[in-house]
Amino acid sequence: MLIGVVAHVQREHLVANLLQEVDVDVIKWDDGLPSVQGCADNHIRVLTELERMTRVQRHRWCVVLEDDAQPVEDLRGQLNSSLS
Repeated sequence: MLIGVVAHVQREHLVANLLQEVDVDVIKWDDGLPSVQGCADNHIRVLTELERMTRVQRHRWCVVLEDDAQPVEDLRGQLNSSLS
């Protein structure tokens, strides 16, 4: 299972909290620069990276979280249990 986060630089404090609770594999930042064309583009960027990682690491599942997600305790374990 891979977990990615879509984040905006103005909500970096929320990402810091999320990282304390979830073992995140990839974060893609929307920093307002022309290289990132808003929310949809950032989702595509994280999904593309997770898809690449699933092929390389042979994971079957991935999940994308928003930067303001409030995960349950042991999110990764619960997701793995539910998906198996």
